[in-house]
Amino acid sequence: MPQTVPLQFTLSVPNGGSFVTALNRLRTDVADWSAFWETWFKPIFAERMRRGFITEGADPGPRWAPLDLRYAAWKARHFPGQGILVREGRLKGSLIEPGKHADSVWRATKDSLDVGTRVPYAMPHQMGYRKRGGGGLAARATRRLFGGGASTRVPARPPIRVDALFMAAMGRGLQRHVQDVLNAKRAAQHRAALDLVQGIRLEEWPSLYSGVGWVG
Repeated sequence: MPQTVPLQFTLSVPNGGSFVTALNRLRTDVADWSAFWETWFKPIFAERMRRGFITEGADPGPRWAPLDLRYAAWKARHFPGQGILVREGRLKGSLIEPGKHADSVWRATKDSLDVGTRVPYAMPHQMGYRKRGGGGLAARATRRLFGGGASTRVPARPPIRVDALFMAAMGRGLQRHVQDVLNAKRAAQHRAALDLVQGIRLEEWPSLYSGVGWVG
């Protein structure tokens, strides 16, 4: 019989730390979690990412830093109605459609999953970055005269962010998945037992009851 072990789910997020859900009382011998990634993780992750873009980071929070006023005015003219981190929708699409969007990263194995985006500017937004240029007239004049120039810090606006509620949902998904696997095993065993009984010919039945007297 396969050995059962306590279940622990760990999720690491760049600039977001690691999150762990330990289900010590849930013991399982499940070795292949491919179905869990597709059935449970993918829709929960996609919904978390969708909520993040809709609320501009407020769910799960804190809200993403507001845009620089000058850039916000430019964006309102050229991309009206689009929220923070959304212009053409490439980054957003790659995260709310995991495994489907052309820029989505979805590498699943039986016991691990890499999920994210190939969009090159995703990591700078996740971590924050320094941008050359900016400043007022004096700063721009200094750069023209002497080269180089100051840089400004662009705050992190992490598109990938999870919280305790997300991990709790993962925990519930794990419990349901393990129970579904167990139920499927029991159903398969029941069908196998029925096939065994149905495959036994009538004259073979007495041999199954050796030592038991037949009455009548």
